[in-house]
Order: sequence, then C-alpha cells, then structure tokens
Amino acid sequence: VALSLVAETSRSASAAVDRASPPSPPLPVASLHADLLSLLTLLYSDTNKLSIALNPASPTYSAALTPAKDIAKRVGILASNAASFDPHAHGRTLTKEVHQLVKDILSAIRELAQAHLNLTKDDAQKSKAGKGAAGEEYLVKTAAVHNLIQRAKSSGADGLSESNLQAVKKVWDEHGETIDDSVFEFKDMVEEGGDEEEDEEDGWDEGGFDFGSIKINGPQRKLAETLEGLYKRTFELHEEVSKSMLSSPSRISPDIPQDALDLLTEKASTLSYTADELSSRIYCQPEDPSVMELHEVRDEFADALEDIAKSVDILWNNEDKKGVAGKGSSAWFEKQYAELAKSIRSIEWSLEDAKT
Repeated sequence: VALSLVAETSRSASAAVDRASPPSPPLPVASLHADLLSLLTLLYSDTNKLSIALNPASPTYSAALTPAKDIAKRVGILASNAASFDPHAHGRTLTKEVHQLVKDILSAIRELAQAHLNLTKDDAQKSKAGKGAAGEEYLVKTAAVHNLIQRAKSSGADGLSESNLQAVKKVWDEHGETIDDSVFEFKDMVEEGGDEEEDEEDGWDEGGFDFGSIKINGPQRKLAETLEGLYKRTFELHEEVSKSMLSSPSRISPDIPQDALDLLTEKASTLSYTADELSSRIYCQPEDPSVMELHEVRDEFADALEDIAKSVDILWNNEDKKGVAGKGSSAWFEKQYAELAKSIRSIEWSLEDAKT
C-alpha cells in the first residue's frame, strides 16, 4: 500500500507541476532554490533507505514503511516548491529548468516504486528476485533517482541554476555547441570529401543502400570551406557573449526584465536552427532548382545574428555601455555581429568550379 501511495503521489505531483500557479507576491528565488535542494537531499536519503529495506535478497517490509511515507509526503512538497517558481518574476528559462528537473525526479521515483511493487507481486517472484533482471531493476531505478539528484546538486554546469541568468547561459551555451559541432563537420567534409578514390565494395550498397561516405564536388567543397570559417567566427562570438556578458552579472543592467534575458534563449534557438538549415544546403547542387533556397536560408541566418546583436545590446548597464570599445564591449559586439551578418549574406555557390 505504501509503495502504491508513492507511485500515485508522484504521478499527481508531476501533474501539479504542469498546472503550476505561482503565489503572489512571488517568493524569493534564493529561498525556493535552497528549499528545493534540501528536499532533494531528503529524497535521496529516503529512496536509499527504501531500497535497502526492500532488498529482494532479504526484504524488511516494516523498515520500508517510514521512508515510503516520507517520500509520499515530500514529493508533494517538491511539486509545490517547483510550482512556486514564477516565470515572470524569476524568469521563464529558470522556471522551465526547475519544472523539467522536478518532473524527471518524480518520474524516476514513480518508476522506483513500481520496480519494488513488481518485486512483491508474488512469493515465487520474491524467491528468485535477487538473481534475475527483476531483482536488478530496483538497483537501476534507485541509481536513476540518485543520479538526477546528484547532478542537480552539483556545483558545475550541470547543477541546478541559481538564477535566470545562469539558466539562460546554460541554454545559450548548449546552442553554441551545436554550431561548434558544425565547424568540425565542415572541416571533415573538406578534408575527406576531396578523396576521389572509390570505396572498396563491401556489399552494403546493394539493393539501393549506400552506407559509404558522401562525396562532394568542387562547389560543395568551397561552400564547406566558406561555412567552416563563418561558423567558427559565429561560435567564437557566441562564446564571447557567454564569457563577457552572461558570466558577468555586473555588466547587465539591474533594470532589465527577465523577459529580456529569456529572449536570448529564443534567439539562440533560432540561430542554431538557421545554421543547421544553411549547412544542409551543402548537399544541393549549384544547378538544382532548390539552390535558390541557399539565398533564403543564408539571409535567415544573417537575420538571426542581427536579432541576437539587438538582444545583447539592450542588456548592458549604462556604465559598461559607455566604456571603452575594446574586445567584449558593447561597440565591439555590435561591430562583430554586423560584419559577420554581412559576410553571411555574401555566400554564393562557386559556379566556376561547378564541373569539377
């Protein structure tokens, strides 16, 4: 009964997070953050005690009752804590991160409770539970809960963000990584795509399937070279925003609303999407009807860069914005984004090499 209660309360708690209605006035974010981590510490201990008590090799059901009841009580408190994060006061990005984390933990706890329920279904299963997959499942589910909690409590980049600025930086960096990945893909394409030697027959291309490397021609290689350089500049600029702005709260105006920070994640998402779209055009041919899309997607990429430049510019506090115009300054970012967008808009197929 206690395990069923844990499973059910975890399910209902997760639904409560989806229906979150933050209190008014909003609670201090620092207090909410501290309380959330404290709850996670208790749940880590409770789930550990539960799994030790219900070790299928020698289960002690009476010892499992208290941790099971504590878990059932605390998952409701955890959901209430998560629901108290206000997207307007605390930021949409931070609130989304908290909600997702809590729902993941609640789901993991529910699966842990179900794993223990599966082990207690009948005496025959109990007698052999410690040896097979059923007996190992509860260990996997316990580890899943613990890993989520340990990650949330860590002080590194994987830890739960303490502020919306930290949450925005985390998402911003993730989108930057996708652009950096493209740089390496272009580099490999340029270095390997020029190999004109035929692949040895291995039988995998029979029946219309070809699992060999994709060969690119002269214009495609030149486009890949161009994009490699431009994407590298894009990533470096993206990284500089993270280092100079998002890692330095003092450089951001204290009057900036959370919505302005959240907007950066939306712009970064658009940037990584348009970058993917542009990179995919390498596999077109200069004479294809779809080549006209190259101009369209390159301009969308340039538009995304210009939108980010505007979003970054409004974040500056007045003192830093009036400061020197060196690297990492407001004027420097404005110039770099403008030059990069101009270079992106100039991308063309190298038609003189179309027959290579």
